[in-house]
Amino acid sequence: MRPSTYPSPYGLDKGTEAPMVVTLMVHVHPDVSDRDVLEVTKMVWGKVNGAVKSGGGGEVSVGVKRGWGGLDT
Repeated sequence: MRPSTYPSPYGLDKGTEAPMVVTLMVHVHPDVSDRDVLEVTKMVWGKVNGAVKSGGGGEVSVGVKRGWGGLDT
């Protein structure tokens, strides 16, 4: 079997474009105000969404977590 005839592991026909989905989790200091969290969320979403749209489109989801738990250092 030639590489160009391999079936897709994602179940999509070759040539079918799937939309890009970006999920981003932003960690902020536990003491940050709700207003600052909202501003950071809007800023991050705007920048990432602009890059995704310029690359052909897709969805952007931004989550915020207070504190550093769950980060591998």
